[in-house]
Amino acid sequence: MATEHGSTAVSNADCPQFRLRSLFGGVFWIAVLLAATARAPWQLTPTIVVIWLATLILYQAIPGRMRRERTTIALLAALGSAVPIAMLGVAAPDPPDPHPVVPAVFEATAWKSADPIGGSRTVRSQMIDDLLQRYHFRGWKSDDVIELLGPPDRRPPAMRLVHIVYRLGAERGAWALDDEYLYFRLDAQNRVTEWGLTVD
Repeated sequence: MATEHGSTAVSNADCPQFRLRSLFGGVFWIAVLLAATARAPWQLTPTIVVIWLATLILYQAIPGRMRRERTTIALLAALGSAVPIAMLGVAAPDPPDPHPVVPAVFEATAWKSADPIGGSRTVRSQMIDDLLQRYHFRGWKSDDVIELLGPPDRRPPAMRLVHIVYRLGAERGAWALDDEYLYFRLDAQNRVTEWGLTVD
């Protein structure tokens, strides 16, 4: 009877460890499945977050005597996260842009008119690369910028730290989720200190 009782005690002690390993094994294979079905790299982020959140919660729930299993836990969590992270490098390429932007030479009158070209973009999307190659704006006065490019557009709330913006239209590329802008920052003398492209 003593032997049977001792065997039962060992079995009960091993049971939580077995359940823990099984749980993390399940998380690992769920990560593999989610990573394999992701169609874009950004879709993998929730997978990684879920893995590490589950790891933290479960580790806090482990009794003190089982903390020696933390190496196994960390290894399984790392493996589960490595799968979606590795998939970032082999994720399916972005689909082709249904409204590809054909580059065009900058022309001030056309820029100011900002005629639409499809895909919620304007001719500015076509001209922006040529504009940035041809002009170095550092030190320009704000009046000079406005003379060349026309009256600025209204700044989105997220761009309160810039002074002049010109909307190009939907950002270029297949995953056009935001609008693209040409922005300028000015110093106290209203001279350009920084310019470039951003999205709202």
